[in-house]
Amino acid sequence: MKTPDEIKRELSSKIDRLMADMFPGAKREAGGRYVMADLRGDAEGRSCNVFKAKNSSVYVAKDHQTGESCNILELCHRKLGGSFSETMRWALKFCGFEQIRTVKTEERVEVKALPETALRGSEVHKYMVEKRGINERTLGKYNIFAEEKNGSHWWGAPLYDTEGRCRMLKYTCITRIGNKKQIYSTQPVFNTPFGLHLVGEDDRELIICEGEIDCMSLHQMQKESNIPVIAVPSASNHGWIENCFEMLTRMERIYVASDMDDAGQQMFIKLSQRLSADRCYRIEIPEPHNDVNDWLVKDHPTEDDLKKLMDSAKGNEPEALVRPNDFVLQMQDCVTQQEREREWKNWCFQDMPLSLRESELFTIIGIPGSGKSQIAYQLLLHLASTGTKCMAVSFEVPIENMMLQLGTQLLGEEPKHEQCSQVADELGENIFFIDDTNFRDCGNNWEGLKAEIILAKQKYGINTILIDSFSYLAPKLDFEQQGLISKDLARTAVKHQLSIVLIAHADAKSKENGGTKYAPTSPGSILGSQELSQASHTICSMHRNTAKELAMSNGSAEEQDKFKKQGDATFTCFKQRNSGVNFSRDLWFDTKTRLFQTSPISTLSPEDEYWYNVD
Repeated sequence: MKTPDEIKRELSSKIDRLMADMFPGAKREAGGRYVMADLRGDAEGRSCNVFKAKNSSVYVAKDHQTGESCNILELCHRKLGGSFSETMRWALKFCGFEQIRTVKTEERVEVKALPETALRGSEVHKYMVEKRGINERTLGKYNIFAEEKNGSHWWGAPLYDTEGRCRMLKYTCITRIGNKKQIYSTQPVFNTPFGLHLVGEDDRELIICEGEIDCMSLHQMQKESNIPVIAVPSASNHGWIENCFEMLTRMERIYVASDMDDAGQQMFIKLSQRLSADRCYRIEIPEPHNDVNDWLVKDHPTEDDLKKLMDSAKGNEPEALVRPNDFVLQMQDCVTQQEREREWKNWCFQDMPLSLRESELFTIIGIPGSGKSQIAYQLLLHLASTGTKCMAVSFEVPIENMMLQLGTQLLGEEPKHEQCSQVADELGENIFFIDDTNFRDCGNNWEGLKAEIILAKQKYGINTILIDSFSYLAPKLDFEQQGLISKDLARTAVKHQLSIVLIAHADAKSKENGGTKYAPTSPGSILGSQELSQASHTICSMHRNTAKELAMSNGSAEEQDKFKKQGDATFTCFKQRNSGVNFSRDLWFDTKTRLFQTSPISTLSPEDEYWYNVD
């Protein structure tokens, strides 16, 4: 879950693109400052400044004519209009943040009606006011009602969803059996916090309690601040978070007022992990009190007393330092993986010192028509034959054409009409495709593609992805976005334990000879993105021997004899982050099977003109 502070920082890091998209009337000045007419930015002017706050990476806006000021996220909210939840969704998409949560579908929402029993004069009213110190105003705010069943008195609480609908009624008996509470609720059970209906669209702070009576106690202490207070269904059940996802996302500061015991501390830790540690703070109840209501009844704290506790609340700061012994098992996993790779390499040519590793971005570069896509298809077939589940997406080649290339490699010749079903059946076991037409029109194709890749990993166990090609993942000449996508490709591979094979174009211009196509010479030969060469764990190149083709098709006997033993292409490994081994090998291409091999082909195919269709 991304917090508003994280979003503000990310929006600020993209300030130039943000201002161009949202406030085209603004003018950029020295130091990254922007000037415009007002906080809506609808016209040119100089009354409003947008600048980086002092000692902060976050941009703020100030209208000197009205004296108003706001942070960059609020500025975008003013411009977009609508609800803050809609602004948050826009900001997450603009920043490229990944928000993964379970999508719950409901066939029918059953709304509960509140009982009309009178609270005043009941045993519940007496219990709440005299024993718990909760006044009528607070009881009314939370819609508490009384119920009598089997001679016992129960206080009831309605529980609402984010739409303000009462989804469940919870009953608690005012007397206990031993030291145990008597609780029951209506069916079906709906995971939602108590007091959710009091959280407004404009609220940016929230207090979370462990129980309903503690929740009402904290609400009652406030006279002016009016920070909403809710209570979780239980200290260990946090399934309610999914039902309040958007509300929680917009909160900038979250206070947790759990009981002062081990269970309360664990509740705070769990909530910090789920809701982001940098915005969660624990309110520590003064000794000797264990919970909020005990503090209310015995000390009668004021709003100032509560504010002091909130000001001194501490966050759950994670410990960054670790000892070597904490990572022995992880180190052993690395040793096991390296031993396995030495025994069996999964690269399609076993005589090359190269492997496609898990959690790796593997980039293949080359100029158009060099055979980089063809060798990638060959790799997919090799991996699929070993039981690896693979997936391919190409923004350049339609799925049916990819299947034709794979079918030719699979059958050893171009498939006939009646063999197409056979090819599909054999590919269907371990090779899948992504239909890119669903997100091809997006300005950032990577955003839609990443969601599909993560789903494929989670749902089908696919762990090797071929992407053809990098130039389609970000807008042309948007170098900032290309750099971010390069890093996110590597991060996605590592985070989700994927092998991502990425096709990228190489710079085909030679400074020495004025622009003739030439073989890539280094990782920096990637066209348009130096950051991709840094982010990639392995970088290889393909280069087609066009001089040989020309000589063999139209050269003299002397020239043909010279080139006859040369390879049809050169495969070079520039970078392997794991082993550090670099090498270069000649490859020979069989035009009938569309397969590369590392040794000369004894019988030449008469269809050698097919080279043009390998990329």
